[in-house]
Amino acid sequence: MNRDKTGTAWGIVLIALSAGIVAGVQVGKVPPVLPVLREELGIDLVTAGWVASLFSGCGALLGLAAGLIADRIGVRPVIYNCTILMGAGSLIGAAASTVEALLLGRLIEGVGFVGIVVAAPAVITSVSRPEDRSLTLSVWGIYMPAGMALAMATSPFLLDLIGWRGIWFVNVILIAGCLLGLVRYLAPHRWSDPALSAGGKRAWRDVRRTLSMPGPWILGGCFALYTIQYFAVMTWLPTFLIESMGRASETAALISAAVVFVNSFGNLSAGWLLRRGCRPWPLIALAFAAMGFTSVGIFSGAAPDFFKVPLAFTFGAVGGLLPAAVLASAPEHSPSREQVGTTNGIIVQGANCGSLLGPPLMAMAVSFLGGWENSYWVMLLCSIVGIGFVMRLKVSERSMPSRPE
Repeated sequence: MNRDKTGTAWGIVLIALSAGIVAGVQVGKVPPVLPVLREELGIDLVTAGWVASLFSGCGALLGLAAGLIADRIGVRPVIYNCTILMGAGSLIGAAASTVEALLLGRLIEGVGFVGIVVAAPAVITSVSRPEDRSLTLSVWGIYMPAGMALAMATSPFLLDLIGWRGIWFVNVILIAGCLLGLVRYLAPHRWSDPALSAGGKRAWRDVRRTLSMPGPWILGGCFALYTIQYFAVMTWLPTFLIESMGRASETAALISAAVVFVNSFGNLSAGWLLRRGCRPWPLIALAFAAMGFTSVGIFSGAAPDFFKVPLAFTFGAVGGLLPAAVLASAPEHSPSREQVGTTNGIIVQGANCGSLLGPPLMAMAVSFLGGWENSYWVMLLCSIVGIGFVMRLKVSERSMPSRPE
């Protein structure tokens, strides 16, 4: 069963994490190649924005639905089929000769992405011993920063060697390898938990019970406020470094990729703290406070320029506490282990709503408030509201009569 002596199937945890990282690569592969895509396919700036944001749009629309389906039919078929969809979308994109075909490929990739990031945490929950779940779900939280940073760091070099179509084909191979690993390690003879297989007999009243609980929606709101800030900064940081600090474009890209990557250290630190008995809500509050404070220093004129890059790293690292703490809270705020997929769906939907809104909100703040130095108000407001959500989460946890394992 691929377990260690603690009872947690670490091999399955790692293959689920690998699926998430591969999914994160599909998000990060686009920004470095957008200029080439625009030139080759004649794409205008708005359409290029859609190419980049369709993933977030799919998650914003389909996150909850994906969670409901995973709870209804089991996460094993969802993660298999959505990995196939993601690979098919990348293959269509690689062969695209028109912008419509490229968008179709990205749309199919996006649907597959949503299913993977909803189902994989449910897999990890299923194969983790209760004492290990805070750690394993915190490890899962690195999937997006690790995948995005890997793609952002390698795509510029691969672009010179094999072109953007080659990058898409390489990702097809990567996804196919991931699918083979999933099929091998999630096979019923390796792990027979019914939560991973068909679950059609589960009553819709259990789903309604999940949807009626405040916890999943608060967690989804926290993640939405986090991703508004995170994606606003990650999207516009290269532009800010070039325009306001005079950095070269290559240097700005590497700094931004590093800021994305250090987010994973926050995730892992949260796992370490949760494993040692820390409650999730103080970590979420700390993340919001740190992101609000550092964003003021990054974008306002009050802080000297030599502080801005270190503050950006602090923003990414301490902010990384939040995804791990929110994801680790999902099983606790689900009626049972079989409804974790629905809770994850709500969280994923909130996360993608935030990532969809963050970059344009930041752009509007820069336009309407007279420059980068006033744009920090977007992040500061999100942090203040987020801390209010955390206080509500604390009250919700205290009022819970009992928590599922």
